Amino acid sequence: MLGEGKQIADVCRTLQITEATDYRWRNQFGGLNADGAKWLKDLERELHPERLLAEAELEKAALQVRHRRDTLRSPVRLVGQR
Repeated sequence: MLGEGKQIADVCRTLQITEATDYRWRNQFGGLNADGAKWLKDLERELHPERLLAEAELEKAALQVRHRRDTLRSPVRLVGQR
């Protein structure tokens, strides 16, 4: 549409999006054509479970470190002591 000489505001109105959305999409996808943008979205969708797993593993490791640290800091009590 823009290649046909239409103004951005007119194209946004036709597509029923705001100019802010158009600006954000242009920044996000740069010079990608429709096929490139679809490929990028498919790749993000494919890698999403792997990213979630990696985040969960990092959180688990952080909790293990915190647990070890807290265990080392806790006072040792002898049997019968209060």
